[in-house]
Amino acid sequence: MGQKWEQQPGETDRNFARFKAFVALGRDRSLTGLGPELGISEKHVRTIASKNDWTSRAAAFDEHEANETIDDLAAIRNRLLRLRIDAAEKGLAALVAGIEAVTVSDAREAQAMASTVKTLLEPIVGTKDGEDAAKAAASGGWTYLVQEVGTDPGRIDRLSRAAGVGTRPNGDATRDTDADGGRSE
Repeated sequence: MGQKWEQQPGETDRNFARFKAFVALGRDRSLTGLGPELGISEKHVRTIASKNDWTSRAAAFDEHEANETIDDLAAIRNRLLRLRIDAAEKGLAALVAGIEAVTVSDAREAQAMASTVKTLLEPIVGTKDGEDAAKAAASGGWTYLVQEVGTDPGRIDRLSRAAGVGTRPNGDATRDTDADGGRSE
C-alpha cells in the first residue's frame, strides 16, 4: 500500500479525483460547500469523504508537504551557507594574497623610497623630517631627486605624493602649492 494521500485500494478513480480536489483546497479546507464544485450533493461528499477517510489522508498529505518544505528550505539554507563560506574563503584568499604581495615586495620598495626621499631632502630642506617639500621643489631639489631616483613615472609619482608635490604627465615634478604658499586644490 502506498502513502495515505495516494489512491487507496477500492477507491474509484472518480472518488480519488474528488479527494484530490479536496486536498487542493489547502490547509483550511472544508467539506462544506465542496459538493456543488464537484457536481454532487454535500451529503454525498460527506459520505464519500467518510468512507475514504479524506480528513486524515489530507492531514497526512499536509504533514508530508510540510516535511518536504522543511527539507527543501534546509537544503537551500545549506547551499546559501556553502556559497557564503566559499565567497568568504575566496575573499580571504585574495586579501591574504594582496597583503602578502604588499608585505613582500611593495612594502620594501616603499620603505626604500621613503628612506631615499628623506635622505635626498635633508640637505635641500635642512630638516630631518623633510617637512618643507615646497622649498625643496622651489630650490630645484626635485630635479636632483628625479636624477637620483630615475625617470619611472610611477615611482616618481609615488615619491612626489609622499613628499607633497605632484608630477606632470611627462614625469617631471611640480610644486603642489599656490602662489601664496598654501596648498592648491
